[in-house]
Amino acid sequence: MAYIFITTKEKTNWKYILIIVILALIVIAETFYLLKQEEKIPEIKLPEKVVKDETADWKTYRDEEYGFEIRYPEDILFIPEQVKYGPSLRSFSTTSIEESPVPDLAVYLENIKVSPYEDAQNKLKDLPVYLEGSEPHEEKIGDSLVYVIVIKLYGGAEGVTKSYYFPKFILSFSFANNTAENKFKNLEQQILSTFKFLE
Repeated sequence: MAYIFITTKEKTNWKYILIIVILALIVIAETFYLLKQEEKIPEIKLPEKVVKDETADWKTYRDEEYGFEIRYPEDILFIPEQVKYGPSLRSFSTTSIEESPVPDLAVYLENIKVSPYEDAQNKLKDLPVYLEGSEPHEEKIGDSLVYVIVIKLYGGAEGVTKSYYFPKFILSFSFANNTAENKFKNLEQQILSTFKFLE
């Protein structure tokens, strides 16, 4: 007995293949077109905001003995070895002694006697009854962690001194009254921002 197998050959559907090839070509062409467009679009750079360094034209105080420098404005007077404002080694002031015995802002240096923390504690212990002080807290000035105390006239009267206890010295900012403190608070922060130890 002989078997006859009849097979049907499946036709390739060229229409679908042609559509897929055309779509692939369109996608490839679109991709190249977009890549070329990106190359043509110039990069727009926004102008950088120029930040003016307000301390750039300030004078520099350099202390070789204590190994640091700070900058201060031209209109602040430097008074070397001035003791009129207290036990300071060096002072800066917004006024001369002839103009006013108590300047709006005096910046002065004192020696550390024992250690920063102990000196801060001793200063608070030895305060006269008309003064009140804050507990020492730490702040970062430049690369240094320093103790800071704030001393005010008792009972909210005017007059504030903020002292920064570094390892070898105390840098103090003394404001004559609340108005002066408000006026020169920014100046204090600017001066402190210029602080750096000598290398």
